[in-house]
Amino acid sequence: MREAGLGLSLPTYAAGPKAVGWWAIWIIMLGDATAFASIVFGFFFYWTSQPDLPPEGVLYAAPALVSGAVAAPALVSGAVAALTASWALTLGARRWNGEGTGAWRAWRWLQRRCWRRAGPGR
Repeated sequence: MREAGLGLSLPTYAAGPKAVGWWAIWIIMLGDATAFASIVFGFFFYWTSQPDLPPEGVLYAAPALVSGAVAAPALVSGAVAALTASWALTLGARRWNGEGTGAWRAWRWLQRRCWRRAGPGR
């Protein structure tokens, strides 16, 4: 607790159900669940009330793109590629930002170069 003045003490940290962020995420997830439930309800409502659902002659996405035989390997390979790229970039950032490397090292090099050119003895 921290003194706020006029005898009022305020908490400096809250976790779990006392935190504002916890309630914000809970409400967002509740809204998402409501939207998803309404979509599922709408699909089943129209499926049971309309004998011609989906209507004949409606153009859908290409069957090759929708079929699991093509979509699943493409999704898995895309996820593996993204994971590999993320891992490689993380390792590169660790190396670049490590001690004595990265932006700090480049800045020190630039300072030394400028000092040599404009420093004493010139």
